[in-house]
Amino acid sequence: MHTRFFTLSTPLFLLFGCDVGLSTGAVKIYDSGLERDEEPSSEPAFEPSAEPSIEPSSESTNEPTNEPSDNDNDLNTDDDGDGFSESLGDCNDNDATIGPHATEVPSDDFDQNCDGKELCYQDADSDGYATNSVLLSADTICGNDNGEAIAGAPQTDCDDYNPSIFPMATEVPNDGIDQDCDGYDGGINNQDTDGDGFDNTVDCNDYDASINPNAYDIPNDGIDQDCDGSDATSTNPDADGDGFDNTIDCNDYNATIYPGAYDIPNDGIDQDCDGSDATSGGSCSVIEMLDCNGNCAPTIWYGDGVCHSGLDTWNGNVVDYNCGTLYYENGDCSGSVDVDGDGFDNTIDCNDYDATIYPGA
Repeated sequence: MHTRFFTLSTPLFLLFGCDVGLSTGAVKIYDSGLERDEEPSSEPAFEPSAEPSIEPSSESTNEPTNEPSDNDNDLNTDDDGDGFSESLGDCNDNDATIGPHATEVPSDDFDQNCDGKELCYQDADSDGYATNSVLLSADTICGNDNGEAIAGAPQTDCDDYNPSIFPMATEVPNDGIDQDCDGYDGGINNQDTDGDGFDNTVDCNDYDASINPNAYDIPNDGIDQDCDGSDATSTNPDADGDGFDNTIDCNDYNATIYPGAYDIPNDGIDQDCDGSDATSGGSCSVIEMLDCNGNCAPTIWYGDGVCHSGLDTWNGNVVDYNCGTLYYENGDCSGSVDVDGDGFDNTIDCNDYDATIYPGA
């Protein structure tokens, strides 16, 4: 409690019944038993106090509230909106592509799925070249553990269990091993162009499959077929270069005539050197038949829906199936016959060898 003072201008004699002069003075007013002498003041009686107020304040306080927090340091807040907060295992809550939901990218030394590990490509022989096989690393850096390729290593090792085999390794030609992983047993530029099994380090003509170290060298033809450095010679030359010298070739000036050649029937030439020309009926192969002229002709053309007679050749002869004995190329050509005499020719009779079978039977 405080003692309050008031300045009075009322004559004192009116207050106390004394004959005294007019005066003004300080009057003591007692409040709660405390007494203070205070000189009159011209200041306002009710001056605001500068003492701290204990009244409740509307200003913000540090009291906890239930409002959502925008603080990035809140471990329970999903800052990147990927469905996982830091408390739920998101190791980078500022990137929605990183979190327990993400797919791990192999061999980039980056932990996308926040498991503390990395997928690394295999380099079992530690030659610096990887394969497509993937290993789960114990940490997030590829190459720290045995059998792991470092991040970015090329996945081109063709033998990951032999450290001497990898791209750019030194190739040993013709040892049956592809050391440099280029698909060939030879140097980087050593390839088998003609496909005869010998690359150009040993093939003296890699553009001709008949010339290679294992080829037969035809004598006296001026060509080194076996790549031994010279052409074979013989007292019995092979003048036409068909592989048969004049001791067995019945015509060493024609490369289409030699033992084993196809003998065209009835052409008056003994192509196979058996002593006589083939005749019709005895020399046709299993895929041939005799045509109207007695020449061998392909069976597949007979009755295939196309008239080959007079148009196509076989073994140098124009084929001819267009005769009655061959039923006018089995109906492929203009003529037609009724073989079984049932009144329907072979263009409409589905079996012209059986008179009981015909359209409408």
